[in-house]
Amino acid sequence: MRLVYPVQWSRPSRRACEEQTIATLAALARRGHEVSLLVPRGPGDPVQTPEDMRAWFGVEGDFRVEQSGSRWAGEGLARSLMWLREAIREPSVHEAEILISRIPAMLALGGMSPVPFVTDHYRRWPDDVPAIRPLLRNTARKRDSLGFILHSELAAASFRRAGIADERILVAHNGADASRFDIGLGSNEARARLGLPADRKIAVYAGRINAGKGLDQLLALADLRPDVLFLMVGLIYNPYHTRDIRELSGLARAMPKLAFFMMLFSMAAIGLPGL
Repeated sequence: MRLVYPVQWSRPSRRACEEQTIATLAALARRGHEVSLLVPRGPGDPVQTPEDMRAWFGVEGDFRVEQSGSRWAGEGLARSLMWLREAIREPSVHEAEILISRIPAMLALGGMSPVPFVTDHYRRWPDDVPAIRPLLRNTARKRDSLGFILHSELAAASFRRAGIADERILVAHNGADASRFDIGLGSNEARARLGLPADRKIAVYAGRINAGKGLDQLLALADLRPDVLFLMVGLIYNPYHTRDIRELSGLARAMPKLAFFMMLFSMAAIGLPGL
């Protein structure tokens, strides 16, 4: 099957969404599908080859990379709308049997695709932006719409509440290649390289660091367990332009009493002694 996957970014980075996209493309290619990655290329962007992508993301799979001249690469609603309008005119899209993409504009403009299309995403868009629910329902009703690939039951429930039928929803959880976590180091050596204590319990959080991901609860839990070293690893500076945790505390900073009681009741709910 011939698949084409347009993306918004013009240069690879370490963002999770890009890792997931390329891992998905590589897996489909290994299954024998003809897969093309469609990338916008701005005036200052370098040439990107499949070899470059495979080396950067550490994947295997014979997929193509096609760069299309555009000034609309990058995040933002306006940019994604304009780039998607350009992308669907590309010959590789017209030659494909299925267009698959996680560009948010697909939720509204997917019906412009000249071939059957599917939208792939992890966010609860209907709950995050209720105003787009009619657009989602309209997109799902399009003749060439194959539906939505969502990464969790949480996201799927959001789309169901927006009126999207079950037969238009596929929950496909993100996978992980366990071999990429094996760096050939023992626990003590790894701790020594990172300057971490060898004789202390360590709890690691990995992911985006912000209030929406429960940062308040994590910090409160750290206060409750001073014997444990809490290590946070994740994206923080690019979206927020600060590394000051105090600027990211969200609920606890704005409503400290509510945050305290929420944490208290949460600890009681999981049966901590004394609560």
